[in-house]
Amino acid sequence: MLSLVIHFFFTESWLSTTSRRSYGLTILWTAIIGIVSWLTVYLEWSLLLVYLFALLAISPAFAIWYFTICLKEWRSIKNKELIHLK
Repeated sequence: MLSLVIHFFFTESWLSTTSRRSYGLTILWTAIIGIVSWLTVYLEWSLLLVYLFALLAISPAFAIWYFTICLKEWRSIKNKELIHLK
């Protein structure tokens, strides 16, 4: 989450901006759904437990998705460094 926030505020990076934007929007919507689920605690039916179990199942997919974004950026940086040597 820290990396996502840092990249949000320092936008001069030229790497994977569309992938990061999609990931950020997904995390934002996940947080909004979490807030709505938390607010349903005050009603008779609570969606918070369902949301937490869904988040438990989906979180590894989020981590793998963010890892692939970072890996793609790292490869781009490595290729950029090699271009200057030619």
